[in-house]
Amino acid sequence: MERRRRLLLEVRRTAEAVEHADHDEEMAAFESAYNRLGADYSRMTCRECADRLVVDHAVFRPVAPMQSLTKLLIPSFKDLARGTKESVSCKQLRYTKASITSFFKNGQRLTELVNKLVQDGERVAASLCLVGVRYHGQLYIVEGNRRLWALREASTILGRSLHVKVNIQDLYLG
Repeated sequence: MERRRRLLLEVRRTAEAVEHADHDEEMAAFESAYNRLGADYSRMTCRECADRLVVDHAVFRPVAPMQSLTKLLIPSFKDLARGTKESVSCKQLRYTKASITSFFKNGQRLTELVNKLVQDGERVAASLCLVGVRYHGQLYIVEGNRRLWALREASTILGRSLHVKVNIQDLYLG
């Protein structure tokens, strides 16, 4: 995964260099990076990851000449760097931490947030935002695991799933 991240970043860097300088050396560096990424794609064993690479990064679509490809890739990379926001059921989200503390940094107990969510779930949940990444078709929360735990606890008590905003960053470029 780290190799693919480095390759994507190199493709991004060289594509931007071609756009700004348009010299033969930059184009050769871009073609080389792009071809190495293509070779890495063909070795990917996980079809889910391979498909995400094609869809999310607009790579490996037939475009000629290579100069046109740089114009296609740069906006794609910029959009991915911004990420997307989606409203997602807390039951569809996965944790990225093996354990969490029972207090927030401000000293508030997690159970206090659970109680607020039970009393006024939709309004309180709407004020929360988590940060996640998509990996193998699943959403993993990288910022907000304690809030996710509170949301899940409240969902269990309420007997229904609560939805929360998730800022989804690109796994490779985010």
